[in-house]
Amino acid sequence: MDPEVSIVLPARNERDHLEQTVRSIWGARTGVTYEVIVVEDGSSDTTPEIADSLAHAARPGERAQGSPEGPKVHVPHAHERAPALAPNVIHTGGIGAARARNVGAEAARGRILVFCDAHVFVEDGWLDELVQLLRSGDWDAVCPGIAAHDRTDLAGFGQSLSGSGEIRWLPKPERPQAVPILPGACIAVSSEVFRQVGGFDDGLRTWGFEDIEWSIRMWLTGYRLGTTPNTVVRHVFRKAHPYAVPSYDYYYNLARMALSHFSGPRLARLLRGLSTHPMRFDLLTAVLSDGTLERRQELFKIRVRSDEWLVQTFALPLQ
Repeated sequence: MDPEVSIVLPARNERDHLEQTVRSIWGARTGVTYEVIVVEDGSSDTTPEIADSLAHAARPGERAQGSPEGPKVHVPHAHERAPALAPNVIHTGGIGAARARNVGAEAARGRILVFCDAHVFVEDGWLDELVQLLRSGDWDAVCPGIAAHDRTDLAGFGQSLSGSGEIRWLPKPERPQAVPILPGACIAVSSEVFRQVGGFDDGLRTWGFEDIEWSIRMWLTGYRLGTTPNTVVRHVFRKAHPYAVPSYDYYYNLARMALSHFSGPRLARLLRGLSTHPMRFDLLTAVLSDGTLERRQELFKIRVRSDEWLVQTFALPLQ
């Protein structure tokens, strides 16, 4: 039996949190069938061993009918706590955040994909709320509130953009509402829509802007993104990445995102963020040499909304 939801957890150097995240998912009450897919992306710590240990954590009697190794699907009765069903584990070689998510999506069997960071903690009913929003037909992709793991009163509900392309968190709405950006900490989207929009941009490097680029592409191609005040996922906000993110790669991603979707003063405003980078000219040359202009042309052909519409609709400071 295929699950309704596939929860995809990209994990790189997550030894301190991966097991806690998986066990948090296991412990949350739900009325939704799901599987967990861990994409271990070239970690240099003990994350691979932890992931493999989790992959053998379930007792044989807790597996769905099928081969001894799977399929690993939790079948709930009403709103119960999930048994410790082992996640599927995929090992990749440091391919980056966007590609790791795509690899997990390719292996997923669920009708709905839920992408989560490997350092989050969930509450009872979190999955049911996200699934219900997508079932309603009002939204094509949604996110919960994202709170600091130790301060649930500090929560953001979707994101917006600053004039330099940095994110800013939005306040709690009274009801589900549209937001320009869904944070990569937790995103739910139907697998069909995810395939139609082309997944996350495989051309992005290491980490940075994968959720922003994807959200913008979703809006411009006609989809609807929303958040809900009714559930919150707790997230570990770290002072530093657990692996190196070269500034070159970060700003490369900013330039690729901007050139893929924006024009005129909006593009100029975003590219201004590169002005202080010592290798900005080499960086731009690399972005342009990697097929970004060709990608831009293809995206402009299929989009049904303009970047000016996006900026005006959500009052983004990019004019």
